[in-house]
Amino acid sequence: MEEVTAEELHRAKGQRPIMRIPEFDTTKTRLIRCILWDNRLRTLEQVADAGYEKLKSAGLSEKSIQVIAEILHAYNLYLKGWKEKKNKDANIGAVAEEFKEWWSQVKSKFSVQDLPEVRRAIRRILYS
Repeated sequence: MEEVTAEELHRAKGQRPIMRIPEFDTTKTRLIRCILWDNRLRTLEQVADAGYEKLKSAGLSEKSIQVIAEILHAYNLYLKGWKEKKNKDANIGAVAEEFKEWWSQVKSKFSVQDLPEVRRAIRRILYS
């Protein structure tokens, strides 16, 4: 792990260092803490400001980022971009559910032999 610079120490004054957060000191979260530290995210506030996209680009999984978001929430901090990501996932889920309902209705209108043709037509639409 790299040394902390004087500038980083000055910026982190009054903030909560991740090394002193007990939730980051479990068997499951030590690797997360190490990845955050290697990306120079030394405090909870820096992690919250870094946001979802930076954590994703640092190589953290969705589950790990969710754990971080929950830890931040326990300290009244919110991960930048997390709410938007959750809303996007909910919208995608709603569209997928709508399509699933539509597909179950449409399938009954075609014979079993026609279904591969219908699937190909849908694929062409999806990938065009």
